[in-house]
Amino acid sequence: MNLKKYFFSLLLLASTLLTASAQIVDYDYQFKIKGASDTVYLAYYFGDKLYYSDTTTSNAAGEFRFKKNREIMPGKFAVVFPGQTYFEVVINEPSFKMESDTSDIVGKMVVTGSVENKLFYDYIKYLNQKKSEIQPLQEAFQKEEKEKKKEEIREKMIAVDKAVKDYQKDIAENKTNTLFGQIVALSVDIDVPDAPKNEQGVIDSSFQYYYYRDHYFDRVNLKNEAIVRCPSFNNKLKEYFNKVVLQHPDTINKMADALIAKTNPEGDLFKYIVNYVMNNFNKSKIMGMDAVFYHMGKNYYMSGKAYWADSATVAKIEERVTAIQYILIGGQAPQLNLFDTTGKKRVALSAVNAEYTILYFWSPTCGHCKKSTPKLQKIYDKLKPFGVEVYAVGTELETDKWKEFIKEHKHTWLDVSDTPERPDPFRTYYDIYATPKVFLLDKNKKIIAKELGVEQLGDILKQKLKQPDIDFGIAPEDKGDDTAH
Repeated sequence: MNLKKYFFSLLLLASTLLTASAQIVDYDYQFKIKGASDTVYLAYYFGDKLYYSDTTTSNAAGEFRFKKNREIMPGKFAVVFPGQTYFEVVINEPSFKMESDTSDIVGKMVVTGSVENKLFYDYIKYLNQKKSEIQPLQEAFQKEEKEKKKEEIREKMIAVDKAVKDYQKDIAENKTNTLFGQIVALSVDIDVPDAPKNEQGVIDSSFQYYYYRDHYFDRVNLKNEAIVRCPSFNNKLKEYFNKVVLQHPDTINKMADALIAKTNPEGDLFKYIVNYVMNNFNKSKIMGMDAVFYHMGKNYYMSGKAYWADSATVAKIEERVTAIQYILIGGQAPQLNLFDTTGKKRVALSAVNAEYTILYFWSPTCGHCKKSTPKLQKIYDKLKPFGVEVYAVGTELETDKWKEFIKEHKHTWLDVSDTPERPDPFRTYYDIYATPKVFLLDKNKKIIAKELGVEQLGDILKQKLKQPDIDFGIAPEDKGDDTAH
């Protein structure tokens, strides 16, 4: 039986009496779960993932025991049966006993010798009780056609929801000496005051947002390492950085630094937050979020603060940080001074006089380039009158096929390249690992957009040039993915 089906509301709870520095040695946890048999595992959470910690075997009566003379860190654990069925417990006290039945593990759970697990299961039972109250109300609300009756049902549902929230808030505020209370607090919103008025009597419309953002972790004990071993902490991080904080790298970096500074620089919370922010935004599809990876890599890994990282890991991150350092949005595009198709005349990127410059890296043998380059020509033909130019860079050292492609497709923009005899390091500066690769530069040659498909580039330029009605003439069958591969 999977206990996950018993959990409702926004909470995934754990409980403990230990502080961040606490350790448990000589632990002894005894269970009698009627219906259990075979091998049983004890697994701990780190963030939202489970990792095996210990193993034992249940007898025919469902009795099993985890007992060892070694340190075990506090937090939320799962007792896992074959088939990935499990129930959750709180590891804190050195010993306790729990007894139940697989037919209803939560409902029949009896806890002995563990204050925290008693609180934990009482809480789950309370949630289940409220769930049983609200389900028939939800069903009745869906079936009811009369608005007056629907309003009566709605008020009852609101009352149940309020009771749950009040109960959670009471735990969060009155059980602060336990991790149980601290974990409940992770899912309880802070109280946001009314926005003040200025001298003219005007309310600051942004006050409540900034207060909520800046005080989001007020209820969280960031000195207690145990909360990182509870999935609700990961949920809170995810909500904060993906929904609460403005999705701009400068803001994300600022708020991440502020949060990390409140943790122990040698603790698991420090490690988890650094890695979460770095990995989360490294995978982001939002343009420019590589600036978060750059910031975290440079300020935590390359500075030596990432105490957990070996030299090979740091070297890989440093390699990536170095690769993207010159092409972050808002930075000056690295200078280019390459040869035109004659192979005799150099043309500098800085010499291109345009309101917007499309910097386009491509190869005549690249399948995606063969699709995107003709589309870019159509876009350029429409936008050139509005001050848009293209500086197209061939990325292959051999230039014969490059010249043939240009001639065949009648390019009207500026094509440049290097040669085997006169190679240029632009592939390093611009991190050219795949083509096509597109950058949009302003009139001062600062990077304002990158990692775009040419159709997406066209849409951005139409918006910037305030020319929404331009039709680039790209046939429906030619539309599709044209990003770097």
